[in-house]
Amino acid sequence: MQKYLILIFLCINSCVSDKTQIPVSIQHLESLYELNPDKVSLDSLQKEYGYFWEVYHQYILSLPSDSSFADALKSFQQDSIYQKVYADVKNTFADFEVYEQELTTAIQRYNHHFPNHITPRVVTYYGAFNYPVANTDSVIGIGLDMFLGKESDYYQKLGEKYPSYMHQQFQPYYMTALAMKGWLKTEYPTMQQNFLSQMVQNGRLQYVLAQLLPSTPDSVLMGYTKAQIEWCEASEFSIWQFFIQENLLYTNKHEQIIKYMEPAPFSGRMPKESPGRVAVWTGWQIVRAYMDRHPTTTLQELMAIPDAQLLLNESKYKP
Repeated sequence: MQKYLILIFLCINSCVSDKTQIPVSIQHLESLYELNPDKVSLDSLQKEYGYFWEVYHQYILSLPSDSSFADALKSFQQDSIYQKVYADVKNTFADFEVYEQELTTAIQRYNHHFPNHITPRVVTYYGAFNYPVANTDSVIGIGLDMFLGKESDYYQKLGEKYPSYMHQQFQPYYMTALAMKGWLKTEYPTMQQNFLSQMVQNGRLQYVLAQLLPSTPDSVLMGYTKAQIEWCEASEFSIWQFFIQENLLYTNKHEQIIKYMEPAPFSGRMPKESPGRVAVWTGWQIVRAYMDRHPTTTLQELMAIPDAQLLLNESKYKP
């Protein structure tokens, strides 16, 4: 049975060999809205996009899959609000080559480090501001309408759905990082364990992401502003001391964990200058420390370490 998963959400020392330069499929489903509705074949869409088409029309836009599909598509095309959004998408991503290269290189690096895993293809789409990233078990879906710029009026008007602290990531140059992070979370989901385990697991994902996108700033990899990353770096000792003093490392209380692990205007009871998800950033620093001490560890071996406490102990993490 196929599955689907909807997600909101160090430099590689040696070059990837030519043998791993596999072709990466990147399709643009948003082009659907330029087609003649009376000539669109549902069978051909199903054949071209596979299971992702089912996810798209059922869960992202709720398009019908019967004879009324043509009328639904016409309604989208004739809607003035949709026309403006689509025009903005086309204008923002008129030259998709730079993003295609980023995605292709990142996926090729992923294939190099995880050769036994599925190599995903990419499908971009118009999603009516529902999901920035929508993954199946073989596709990274990217909603281009969610990357039109943090100042976009669309997100301001959707403030209840997407609070202002989330808007930083809704910029084109955050797109590849968010898409690849979504894929890694699909492949390595974080279990509902204690604070330390979730912190280290998220830290491992951030570390792998950095290997896939070695030229991308830490701020973009985290979905932060430059100022937020600088706050974390300047406050690293205080953050770690806070977690210890508040007895957070081994808590299993979900309501406490999410305050420091999930997107938020700031983290829990920390200063208002702190960004959300500060425990994820800290987990990343722990994993960095571990890998600095174990430089021959492969990314597959890193992800296979079952014990977060062991990883912490062997990292000798001391901010």
